[in-house]
Amino acid sequence: MRDLRMRILLTGASGFIGQALLNRYGSAHEITVLGRSAGKTEVSHRLVGCDLNDPAAVQGALEGLQGEAPFDAIVHMAVSRLHRTFPETALDLFNVNTVSTAYLMN
Repeated sequence: MRDLRMRILLTGASGFIGQALLNRYGSAHEITVLGRSAGKTEVSHRLVGCDLNDPAAVQGALEGLQGEAPFDAIVHMAVSRLHRTFPETALDLFNVNTVSTAYLMN
């Protein structure tokens, strides 16, 4: 029988849907959370801390993961926590929602 356990990289884990995903699938799969925090969950997972608003931090965190086995899936659900104050916080919104996405696709 094939092992169906997946290696998943998750952003946005402290949000409502991210928490639900961790609680539902966290024990069945190996989930690595990339971001400032993983919120409150009882499921064991690995946190790679970085601020997704800082492109250099995102690049450094992803480079730190390169020596490991590749991820089977990337679930990118992060959104700028400052999205409600747009356009004053447009750069934060752009970095979290666009720049971090580009790094994750690389």
